[in-house]
Amino acid sequence: MDKKVWIILSAVLLVIIVIVVIAASNQYYVIAKQCEEAVFGHTYGHFSTIHKAMDTGHPNPKIPAYEITKDGTIIDHRGSREVVIGSLLPIEITEDNFDNYFDREWDMPSGDYRAVFREQIKAAWSYSGDNYMCYWILDNDGDIYICHLSRITDASGSARWSMGEIHSLRLIH
Repeated sequence: MDKKVWIILSAVLLVIIVIVVIAASNQYYVIAKQCEEAVFGHTYGHFSTIHKAMDTGHPNPKIPAYEITKDGTIIDHRGSREVVIGSLLPIEITEDNFDNYFDREWDMPSGDYRAVFREQIKAAWSYSGDNYMCYWILDNDGDIYICHLSRITDASGSARWSMGEIHSLRLIH
């Protein structure tokens, strides 16, 4: 074959490979976008706490009702006031940005629950402020969870994220 034909075939193959790689890396975000219709446009309340960083022996403070508008804006309903607290953006939950944020083991008899929980995630979104970050998670069974993380600064001044609590939520409307 002519050298030009090989160059053209190589270029076409390279373009196909790049398209496949980009499509595969964006697949998680496409799934999250498809799941937004099921999660956004509803109000959620607390159902149960499934993880606490520390057991203080005290009951949980009142967890507000959260409304997620159709565009992903989160509104915190505490009593008579409504506070816009952020906008959800799709995020891929990984070992690095989930499992490694726990200060203590989250074990169950069959092993580390962090990995088990993470593997059941269908889609996730996040929002954050200066010293906090939250994940909204939709699992494969259609259950919704909110994970609260805090920025912790140690004595040396180093900052890191720490998983505070994970709550399962119930649909209010």
